[in-house]
Amino acid sequence: MKLKSRTETADPKRVKAMLSLEDDAVSYKLVCDRITELSSEKDSLRGQLITLVEVVGNRDDKGNVVAATSKFKVTIQNRRTQKLDPDKAKEILKRLGLLAQCEYTEKLIDEREVALLVESGKLSTKDLEAMVNLRESKALVVKDLPQ
Repeated sequence: MKLKSRTETADPKRVKAMLSLEDDAVSYKLVCDRITELSSEKDSLRGQLITLVEVVGNRDDKGNVVAATSKFKVTIQNRRTQKLDPDKAKEILKRLGLLAQCEYTEKLIDEREVALLVESGKLSTKDLEAMVNLRESKALVVKDLPQ
């Protein structure tokens, strides 16, 4: 911690807080670095386990591959999600004459137009504030300083 001058007296609470900040920032950065390393190690082990389970495991009635050790049951679960491909869906529905039945138009508010209404005085800032949902979040970023 650096003070503005050697003769300047510092508030003891502030000095203690600065020292604590330094210690906590160092600890936080070390934990973040460990998490990054552990995440990489986890991904590597996951890949190895998948390969091993595929070699020694058995497929169950749901299509999952299961392997067991003396301590663990390791399963590769099949998970699927389905979502329409909009381009393919439009092509097929159009060909069958069903597109209009399945499409809808969603009316959206043009935020630029709202801003212009406020600028022109047709919409008050009070009304604008009533329209806006404010969400706040905090990001904590700890970076190494150049030495």
